Amino acid sequence: MKKLIGHLSDAIGSYAEERGQMPDRAWLGTYLGRKLPDWAPERIDKAADEITGTLALQARKLAELQEARRKGMSAEEWFAVDVQECSDDEKRQIVRSTAAALREHTGYETADLTEAEDTVRNRSGIGLKDALRTVAHAAGNAALAWISSDEYTEVLEETIEENASQEDAQPKKKGFFRQLLEEGAVAGLKVAISAGLTVSEAGEKSESTPVRMLATVAHKVVEEASVFFDVIRGKKKLSEAVTHLKDTAVAAFAGVIEQERSGELGGKMATAVGKAVGFVFGPVGAKVGAAVGTFLAQKVTSETVIKAAKGVAEFGKKALGAAASTVKKVGGWIKEKLFG
Repeated sequence: MKKLIGHLSDAIGSYAEERGQMPDRAWLGTYLGRKLPDWAPERIDKAADEITGTLALQARKLAELQEARRKGMSAEEWFAVDVQECSDDEKRQIVRSTAAALREHTGYETADLTEAEDTVRNRSGIGLKDALRTVAHAAGNAALAWISSDEYTEVLEETIEENASQEDAQPKKKGFFRQLLEEGAVAGLKVAISAGLTVSEAGEKSESTPVRMLATVAHKVVEEASVFFDVIRGKKKLSEAVTHLKDTAVAAFAGVIEQERSGELGGKMATAVGKAVGFVFGPVGAKVGAAVGTFLAQKVTSETVIKAAKGVAEFGKKALGAAASTVKKVGGWIKEKLFG
């Protein structure tokens, strides 16, 4: 975790110091070129384009969902409409692969989700449109269940303590994350986090994770951090925070589908969607979320951040309703995958 936090802190600090000198896309290419000298210029350009394209797509999806909500539509209804361009076979792939990925990577499993799987397997039951609503509901619930779990708060608290000594060793970088949030530079933060994740992944693996998945994680975790920041500042009610968290997850899920539908795996849409859902909603996304969450403890006490997290968690459990029974399972599952 320390290494990841170091990469993210460096990228955030560099972005904060250099953003006034060039557009975000130019900064991204420059930063990646500086940090990844073994990458050819063509690879740098491709990665930078994919990151900015993914972030634009995810921002558009979230804005469209929020607009639909203002018109009285639920997130699940919006999702079912959003994927209407997919063929019936693709929709069945979405249901099957998402249910399997959530079960494998988050431990989330309910009778409704099983029924949706049975519907597409047997082509009978609740109907394909309802099955799509169910998997969108499950994606939002799985994300909220993790954030509402005691295990999430424990991981966040442990990571904040671990990060404190590293922050003291890098005083120049301290406070940039909150500074950018205060200035409303959420889009820029997503670019910086994407850059830090790309550098981190390139150093950890011989075969890097597709940068579009890293950018989707960056989008999701920065949105989550901004929600906690607004709760801390008293600018967002707990009910609004929980709604935003679920909407972010459902919109991110829709963005993954649009991107992977025409992705590099060609006809293997189920494989591509399952891999992306597992990456974004599972332990990897959770680890990045905890790392980014620690930056909120800059300039305020860790107790303030944890208090906000616990407040959101308690309201989240209530909002989950019958699915609240999944909170402990999802929390334990993801924490075990992270540290077990």
